[in-house]
Amino acid sequence: MTVNPNLATLMRVIEENQDKMTEGEYLEAMNALCALHRVATSAVVAVPVVAVPVVAAPRAPLSPPYSSIWGDLPPLPALPAVPVNLFSGVRSLFRGQDDYELWSRVTRVLRHISPNSWLSMSQQQQDELNRESTYKIAENQKRIFRNPPPSSCPFVARHAVGDWRTNEIETWTCVCGYSGKIKHWQKHERSARHQEWAQHRIVPEKVVSTMKKQIQKDEQGTVIERMRPLSGGLRYYLIRQERNEWTHSELFHENTRRNDGQGWFVLQRHVREINEI
Repeated sequence: MTVNPNLATLMRVIEENQDKMTEGEYLEAMNALCALHRVATSAVVAVPVVAVPVVAAPRAPLSPPYSSIWGDLPPLPALPAVPVNLFSGVRSLFRGQDDYELWSRVTRVLRHISPNSWLSMSQQQQDELNRESTYKIAENQKRIFRNPPPSSCPFVARHAVGDWRTNEIETWTCVCGYSGKIKHWQKHERSARHQEWAQHRIVPEKVVSTMKKQIQKDEQGTVIERMRPLSGGLRYYLIRQERNEWTHSELFHENTRRNDGQGWFVLQRHVREINEI
């Protein structure tokens, strides 16, 4: 049974942009795609062949939609509702759901492997790809979602509420309340709004609480589990909130709480690496 080309396009776009999504976002997108396929219908309608007469005798007007110079066509049969699942045919090739889901992750994260090639592999080979794909997911998450080193932009690192990235299309939120593109940080630092706020540097307790909660989440790390039949997994650490004078005032001496003319003081950040669980 053929697949709706529009849904096939959606699947291709999701697959090509998987490395820009979190694991949860990718699975949510794929589940939504499956749901669309389950409600799609497909039918093959036999169209009767009608001979075209050489001369058509005059006829009285006929009612649409089956009126033509060839006469009345028989009514079209009702379209049967046939559910179409894009993945049902592929799943049937595997030994079970766990085997299919492992193959799907390996193919999505590392490289495409045909079902036949996968099934010809030994259990040891599949286990190794299981470990490798899990590690790759953790590495991708770190690369995409971890904040840059604070030294790359000390002003933003010191004043950002939440995560910040240096890509020009990314936005960030300053503790003074401003929100805008990273590339405009110098203009913001010199703005009347920020300069007025800098006279007291007071941040609402609610904002400080939000930053502290994110730091706690960063310290706990995120777990990505291996697929069955393996157990365990990896814990990786994203840094989506920098420590600053409002969350850790004891780390910032009085003379480091303002721009000293040379720039902003930033902490040397200890980066925790991926580890086994």
